[in-house]
Amino acid sequence: MHLMKYYRNAVVLPAIFIVAFYLLYIAADGIFAEEYESEWMTKAGINLTLLGIVFLNSLFICILATALFCNARQGVKNNIILSSLAWFFLPMLWIAYLWFSHLFHLVSDHKSPDANSLFIFSNTLPQLVGLIVTFRQFRQRMPENSIRLTEG
Repeated sequence: MHLMKYYRNAVVLPAIFIVAFYLLYIAADGIFAEEYESEWMTKAGINLTLLGIVFLNSLFICILATALFCNARQGVKNNIILSSLAWFFLPMLWIAYLWFSHLFHLVSDHKSPDANSLFIFSNTLPQLVGLIVTFRQFRQRMPENSIRLTEG
């Protein structure tokens, strides 16, 4: 499988899924939820703001995941450590930042997981799973004798 297919399956399709799911949520919220009135922000304004956050987060993870294309180089591809770093390091750095900063706020405020937790995890978990599954597929398709731990 070409690296573009791995990239598509790892982050682009999960990003499309996340945005589509949130659009369905907005539609269901508009149909079934009671009207929300506020003097500062309307329900439509909140949904539009959150949709923007979902889209930008997905786009940012897609941009960070372009480092997996470094696996096109034989030196990276054949070295499991470099290959793993190229695949995971930048997207995981961002995802870990989101998760741990949220966890820090929960712990410091003595709260239990809430709607914000669900929002953060639902917007990062599909791409994390996509990265893990496609990396495993990528490594399984490699010939056994071409995989090394170090250069040499």
